[in-house]
Amino acid sequence: MAIRGWMPVALAAVAALALAGCTSGGSDDAPPPSAPPATTPAASAPATTPAPPTDAAPIPAPWDAYVGTWGDPEGVHLMIGGDGRFSGYDGCNRMGGRWDPEDDGGIEFDDVFMTQRACEGVDTPLSRLEEGRLDGETLTVLGDEDVFLLTLPRTD
Repeated sequence: MAIRGWMPVALAAVAALALAGCTSGGSDDAPPPSAPPATTPAASAPATTPAPPTDAAPIPAPWDAYVGTWGDPEGVHLMIGGDGRFSGYDGCNRMGGRWDPEDDGGIEFDDVFMTQRACEGVDTPLSRLEEGRLDGETLTVLGDEDVFLLTLPRTD
């Protein structure tokens, strides 16, 4: 019976200690929690102008004709940028990388990266792209050993 008498007292003491640990101590000189932190205007001003790319040279003619969107922007497409980069979608995976002019007037796709989604029943010819060639307003995409992959019409 003696154990039952001190049990509620012990539980009350433990609860009081636990609640005491949840309160914050400190001096009355501290600012209230809702006060904003002190900052200087220069330190808090966001940058408004992005830095221009420093490593991208302008693409010379005739390769500037490659710059633009090729294919269906909502489906299979390539977006070739004037900064030497490209991005695209092959119906399943997103891709990107660099492109470089070739001596024969075509372009070569380099440093290609691609997501690795598994899409059953979807042909993904852009996953094998190596080169591009222009024929008027149509981009012909070639794979290894100049194997034809697909053509994409200009859409911009």
